[in-house]
Amino acid sequence: MNKPTLYISGAITGVPELNKPKFTEATKKLRGMGFIVINPHEICEGLTADRWGDCMKICIARLMEAQIIILLDDWMNSRGATIEVDLSKRIGIKHIDYTDFIELQERIKIDYGYLYEDYKDEINVFGGVNEKILMEIKNECAGMYFHQVGDYWILSSLAYD
Repeated sequence: MNKPTLYISGAITGVPELNKPKFTEATKKLRGMGFIVINPHEICEGLTADRWGDCMKICIARLMEAQIIILLDDWMNSRGATIEVDLSKRIGIKHIDYTDFIELQERIKIDYGYLYEDYKDEINVFGGVNEKILMEIKNECAGMYFHQVGDYWILSSLAYD
């Protein structure tokens, strides 16, 4: 099973350098972890600020490819990011704070490094999920295998523990 595609959402308009350094840093970190990342700066490269609507159309189309939206800490101050988050909630795309996501990935590596390194391309790990969320995930991913490792649930296409 491939890792989920991530879409980065955060403030751009009205931020110095259009917030590009923050988006670039997050993209580099997430790609370094093996994730496919959609960065609005990359997909709207060359569009000027007066073409905000055109960029949003492109971003929303690409957002549909993502399984998870990664929220930068300033997303609430952005008209575009709030649209992306509202839309994602309405159509069932999960979202998580960037810092929380990175901390979870790092904790998984530390706590279960042997497992992570052996199967990092075949597994997705969900930490701290309650039973209701776990059941939603199981329903969405019928036919997959779930393994509990400590506080984590591992969803995999592997037929063995």
